Amino acid sequence: MYKVYYNDRVILFGNIKKDIPKGKGIKIFLYPEESVSSIWKKFKKNGKLKQAYIIGNERKILKETIALFNLVKAGGGLVKNASGEYLLIFRNKKWDLPKGKLEKRETARTGAKREVEEECGIKGVKIASPLQETYHIYEMQGKLNIKQTKWFNMTYAGVQKTKPQKEEGIAKAVWVKKAGITKLHKNMYPSIADILINKKILISKKK
Repeated sequence: MYKVYYNDRVILFGNIKKDIPKGKGIKIFLYPEESVSSIWKKFKKNGKLKQAYIIGNERKILKETIALFNLVKAGGGLVKNASGEYLLIFRNKKWDLPKGKLEKRETARTGAKREVEEECGIKGVKIASPLQETYHIYEMQGKLNIKQTKWFNMTYAGVQKTKPQKEEGIAKAVWVKKAGITKLHKNMYPSIADILINKKILISKKK
């Protein structure tokens, strides 16, 4: 199942096997009976619609979704140090994981490592393994973009103090223990919370 975020709202799609919750702000669409373009227009227009479930071939739905927007490719990392702490940044009044736009002809692995080191002011980060992909739609200069971020598990064995990249709007770059991440949950992007929940670093309070 894929998730595409739009602010604090989300479109979920694929051959969804689990039970879909019922209630206000949730709607089910069937693909290809209805096109992705039509579904997106309805979702965007109806601000009260918080979750849209599209049931159908997830690869085709993803391809159609990406085609609707300007695609921005990015890479980022979930970095763990020798003390078992995780590297978080504070940007635009939100707790986030370090990530950034890939440069021309740059691979996701190379770009993810570069962005982590640049945004946090450290060197020697190592990629351990691929983690997952996230998608979110955002508006910039009147244009709608979809950011595809490839995430990696990373490790850091160095002793450098972090230095947040102020010119990129990053106010803090800090190491946080697993127990401390829960306290920051309410001020975190949903896609970032998803990554931490999937890794069982953050415990979901949803029943």
